[in-house]
Order: sequence, then structure tokens, then C-alpha cells
Amino acid sequence: MSRRYSTGRFAVVATVFALAFVALLGRFAWIQVVRSDHWRARAQVRSTDVVDEPARRGRLLDRSGRVLAATEEWTVVGVSRPTRWRREGDVARLAALLGCTVEEIDRRLRRDVRHVVLGEFRIDAATRKELLEVAPVSFERRARRVYPHGDVAASLLGLVRESGDGVTGLEAVFDDVLSGEPGRVLERRDAARIVRDRRVLEPPVDGADLRLTVDLHVQAIVERELESARLEAGAHRAQAMVLDPSTGDVIALAQTPADPEPLPDDPEMSRWRVMPATDVFEPGSVFKLFTAASLLRRGVCDTSTVFDGMREHPDQYRSKKEFPGGYTIRDVHPVGRVSLRHAFARSSNIVFATAALELLERTEIHDDFRAFGFGEYPGVGFPGETAGILRSPDDPRWSKRTKSTLAIGQEVAVSLLQLGAGAAVVLGDGNLRRPRFVSTIERTDGTVESLPPVVRRRGVVGAEVTSRLRAMTTDVVATDYGTGSRARVAGLEVGGKTGTAQVAERGGGYIDGIYNPTFIGLAPARDPRLVMVVVFHRAPGRTATGGGVAAPVFASIVREVAASTRLLDEGVRETVTPAAMIQAPHLVGRSVAEIRELAVRASWGESLGSLPEQGSVVAQIPPPGTPMRPGARIQVAFGREGR
Repeated sequence: MSRRYSTGRFAVVATVFALAFVALLGRFAWIQVVRSDHWRARAQVRSTDVVDEPARRGRLLDRSGRVLAATEEWTVVGVSRPTRWRREGDVARLAALLGCTVEEIDRRLRRDVRHVVLGEFRIDAATRKELLEVAPVSFERRARRVYPHGDVAASLLGLVRESGDGVTGLEAVFDDVLSGEPGRVLERRDAARIVRDRRVLEPPVDGADLRLTVDLHVQAIVERELESARLEAGAHRAQAMVLDPSTGDVIALAQTPADPEPLPDDPEMSRWRVMPATDVFEPGSVFKLFTAASLLRRGVCDTSTVFDGMREHPDQYRSKKEFPGGYTIRDVHPVGRVSLRHAFARSSNIVFATAALELLERTEIHDDFRAFGFGEYPGVGFPGETAGILRSPDDPRWSKRTKSTLAIGQEVAVSLLQLGAGAAVVLGDGNLRRPRFVSTIERTDGTVESLPPVVRRRGVVGAEVTSRLRAMTTDVVATDYGTGSRARVAGLEVGGKTGTAQVAERGGGYIDGIYNPTFIGLAPARDPRLVMVVVFHRAPGRTATGGGVAAPVFASIVREVAASTRLLDEGVRETVTPAAMIQAPHLVGRSVAEIRELAVRASWGESLGSLPEQGSVVAQIPPPGTPMRPGARIQVAFGREGR
């Protein structure tokens, strides 16, 4: 190869390299000088993601619109590599946007770490955008469920997971309505995965608010009286239900303690279960209300039909009867030859067992109890809701004594929801309704959807039967020989039925000396606006009776409801004179120190109980200005976030 050819080739290669270098230099200048802003922005954005934007969970409101549960949205704000980007004025601007002091923000930013959490803040979209202009800020959304009235109706309202799903109580039953629909957001992130830009593609649809049938004031009264009586009686737990028999509206549903122990056969079950829907018990003598309804419904006897209660002597304390099947029924309140109505007031086991055995077929008594809602799911939808136990006549465990024992509330297990709904049938208008907890759904677009009462079975009993049953329950309370005299309320005619059920043991038999005192009550008796069921579980001692423990709780609740609400206005004949009434003080917003000072001089002071060391009142029951009796109790709440 010639030297001349070699030199020429070198020149060509050198020229090519020179041109390439010039091109690279020009491209570099174009990028660094002309398009520097464009490429700097492109360098900050390394990824683009489409993510869900959670919807705000709807609120739970009581029947008057008072907030029982709501969601507060917080944002966890963090900063990446704080020591590398701080410039003069950045810290002050961050502090101003977040509502903190400059010293507090500066102290956190001085940490030489990859990422610093500044804290949880309530910020809006505009503030979020401004923060992104100041620093490489990260955001993490936190939704917090808050219950302004503390533990009032805690088990009924239920719990919400951190993810936002309802898991117990009404939060679970209406989770689909409350949770709403998530939206979609386009997020652009830089190399440090910090969100640099957010664009809403589809806005979230926030969950609807639910207006409950529950009255916060009545609920608080029921819980307070129930817990006080439970502690006094030494009962293991207690439940109570107040409902409107004309609609099935549940005005109060209480259990105490609020977080019962797990069930023996299901230890994993939530301690926050709604016991009135999940737990069953033998109802005992309150079930004679439904036996009487069956007898009258079938027309096999009248309230004046005479039965022999086997009492042989006026001073006889107990009586017993040997039945043809080889079993014995005993009476604690023995009667001789009396009418069905008198036997009902005295709660005679022998009379009702005899009447059922002689006058009702096994299919008739079973079908009637089924028609009253027993042995069926109430249909509310609480997690773990039970259908109870009501054996079919074809069940091999149906024995010669089953008809008699069913008539007095044994060999059957019911939930409080079933017992309350059944009582509303035979003491109301004769229709079986699903217990209703929500009256309206109030959506964010302003539309309101009504949820009418659901009638599950119409015409279960006729008007004549319900009228006679109300009269019979009035005897229980108003007569000297009735077992429910301690349920009397001055100025208001009420009725009821007592029960003192034995507690069944696993494997058969009953626990000696342990009882479930129960009372089913109605007010006013002739045209009930309220039906109430009160049940205590595992109360010790011979004095733990329905008339001695449960009936007084009914009376206490009715008195206070009549005095502080309008629910019973039409039935009250004699009320406290207006001059004797006082108005509930305005305690909301006052500090603990102020409350203590006021309580010393006020008639309601002793009812407050223990107070926290500091804080201020966020809610009170009854509300400020409500008419109340002198010395009536006032409950105050200092707020509680989550549970």
C-alpha cells in the first residue's frame, strides 16, 4: 500500500471524527443552553402511574341529624434529602403552608437522612400543589374514622379498618353505600419516586351519608341505665332494644359491656360483634306472650278461659304438676283455678304448659312462633346474624314435653332482634317487620333516597288479639298480683311481661342459681309508641328476676324518655309541671376545669362521674336547652378518635 493512500485515509477518518465531535458539541450546547429548561423538567419525571383516589366515607347521623361517625382526611407530608435542597426562605414557606412554626420545621429538616416525615396535616389540593413547588415533598393520604360521642352506640355503629372497609356493626352492613367509588389520578414521579404532578382523570364519588332511626339521646339513656343495673345485679352482660312497633324503627340498641368476650364455640369472632343480632338465649316466661298470642289467634280459648294451676293451699309457695309424658312443670308463683289472663299476670308455668299441651297441635304452635319471626333470620345483615333455634315438629329431638316447654320459653333460643321484632307484631298492628336502622340515604349530589319499612309478613294476628294482649300486659304491671309492678311509671299507662329464664348448660340441664332476668314492655299500653326489651345474662341469686331487675330498668328509661323527648307526649297524662323543669346547661366547648367548677353547684354534678385531666367538652346529652327534671343525669363526651 502506498504512503500517499495511507495519508489520505487518515485524513478522511480524522475529518469524520472532527465532524462527529462538532455535532456532539452542538447537540450538547442545544441541550444545555437552548433546551435546558425542557430537559431539566423531563429529568425530574421518571415514571407515570395511574392510581386510585380513595373516596371519602359517608357519615352516620342519628334521626335528628347529629353526627355519630365521620371521616377526617389527613396527609402525611415528607421531604426527601432535606439537607441538599434548602434555600433561603424554603423553611419559612414550608412552615407557613403546613401551619407550623419555623423552628419546628427547621429542626426536622436538619436531619441528614434520605427522607424526613414532617407530620400529619389537613391540607387541600391547592396547598399540596404549592408544597411541590417548594421542595421534593411526598404525600401519603390517611383517612381516620372519628366518633364524636365516644363510646355511645359503639358496638352498633361498628368498626372500620385502616383500609377504609367496614368490618362490624352498621359500618359493615352498609359498607357499599358508605364507601363510595374511588377515582383515578395520573401521577408523575421523579427519580426519587416523589410525586411531581397529579392530574385527576376520574374524580372519586364520595360515600353517602346515612340517617339512622337511632336517637342519640335515647341510646345514651338506655346504655347508662342498663350498665348501672347490670353492675348492681352482678350480671355477666346485658342488652336492650327500643323500637317503634308501627314502623320497626330501632330507636336504641344497646349492649353492655360494649366489647363482650368471644363466644365459646367461635373464639375468633370479633369482640365487637353486635350481640343483639349474634347471641341467642332461652327467653323464659316472656315467651308466654307469644303462647297467649297463638292461643287467641287459633281461637282455642279466650282470656277468660279457666285453667287449673294446681295450687292446693293459699300459703303454698310452689306448686308442680306431673304431665302425662312423665315430666314435671313447677310454678314459683302458684295459682289455683284462674283465667288465662290472671295466669298471664302471675306468669304461671303450669297453666301455659297445660293450655299448649291440650289446645294446640305441635304444627300449630311451631307455625305460629315461626310467623312471629322466630327460627328465621331478622334480615338486617349484621355479620354473624343468627336465626336462633326453633326445632321443626319433624325433628327427632321433639319430645312429649316439647310443646309444654316451648310454651314457657324453653327448648327455644332467640336473639334480642327477634324478640323485639316479635313483640312489635303481637303488641303492635299484627305485621312482622324487619328491624329498620336506616331511614334515608343522603348522597353527595343532593339526592335523598328513602328506605321504607319492610313488612316481612302481614296480618300475623288481628287487631282484636293485639288489643287483648295489651290489656293482659297492663295487668302484669298495674295489678297487685302482677309480676311487673316495678315497671310502673307515674302518669303513663304501661304494660309488659316479665321473665326469669334459667341458664342452660352445655350438655343439658340448667345452672343452679343463675338466671337471665327479662322484661318486654310497651308504652303507652293502649296505643304503644315504644316497645322495649331488656335482658340481663347470668345474674346470680334468687332475687335476679325479671320483675326485680329488668322491669325497673324499663321504668327508668321510659320516665326519662317521657321527660326529655316528645316520643311519648301523647300518652302522658301527668307530667312534671313546667315550673319544676330546668334546662340542660350549655357545656360544649367548656374546659374540664370549668366543668368541675359548675358541677359543684349544679344538681346534675354528681351524675358526671370521673373526668379526664384536661380537654374540653365536644358533645353532651341531653343537648343544651333541653327540658329536664332537676337532678337528671347529664353525659359529656371529650371526643375520641377511632376505636
